Amino acid sequence: MAEKAKKLSFLTVISTVICVAFVCEAAAPAAAIGNQQFFWWIFLIITFLLPYGMVVAELGTTYDGEGGIYDWVREGLGDRWGARISFYYRVNYPLWIASLATMFPDILGMVFGITFDLPAAIAIELAFVWIVYLIGRSKVADSEWVLNGDAISNGIFWMLFGTSVVFLLLTYIPMFPAFLNLRKNDPDRERVFRFPFEGALMKVALAVPCIELVLTIVATVVPLSGAEVADKVPMLIGFIVLLLVGEVVRVVSARDRKEEYRGLTPKLAAARLAAEAKEADGE
Repeated sequence: MAEKAKKLSFLTVISTVICVAFVCEAAAPAAAIGNQQFFWWIFLIITFLLPYGMVVAELGTTYDGEGGIYDWVREGLGDRWGARISFYYRVNYPLWIASLATMFPDILGMVFGITFDLPAAIAIELAFVWIVYLIGRSKVADSEWVLNGDAISNGIFWMLFGTSVVFLLLTYIPMFPAFLNLRKNDPDRERVFRFPFEGALMKVALAVPCIELVLTIVATVVPLSGAEVADKVPMLIGFIVLLLVGEVVRVVSARDRKEEYRGLTPKLAAARLAAEAKEADGE
């Protein structure tokens, strides 16, 4: 008797997205908004979280690899965008850790009623970074770090944290066009979960999250009023510099590459499916 094909239901994907979104980190910012939070929760769940969650569900269950979004973007858009995604994500992580480290002495000071001088604060920040590194190498790396930014007013913190957020958001924008390319060029591959929309409706559903990500990036780093110049200009400069550094790194690292991989084509996708089928028959 043939083994029944595995499928991931639409309800399961929705439930997973809701569980990811409604976490304790979101409670304080949502409460600060007031009753308007209910509109924004519903709006963002429909326009961003659901399309994003369904794209990740399809890609994650269709393309088996350890690279995650890097693999998906590389297969959909080629080496060039794969390299960019890898750089953006790796830039985001140390900036995020540094932003947490800068606020950690202040949190300890508030908890224990102690004021740390500069050498002690630096020692605490370095200890925090090493602890995070060691935990990241252990099996408890899946534990969540709860970030409460409302108590911190240090500009250093917001510059590092804001820049890290921008690069994290930038990482996910190419995932949506990569998804469309993989759907177009690899249509015959079995999918445990399929994005429920097709054609123009699917393109609109994927374009809206991209637009929201771009608008969020602009609102984060671009001064929209005179009062924001002092806080956002350093962040904008750092963002541009790191973006240029990433392009230099990408070009230099690709110099010895004989041929650039431009993403999965229909011919290559068919060849892979044939090879996988032959391998499965051999087993």
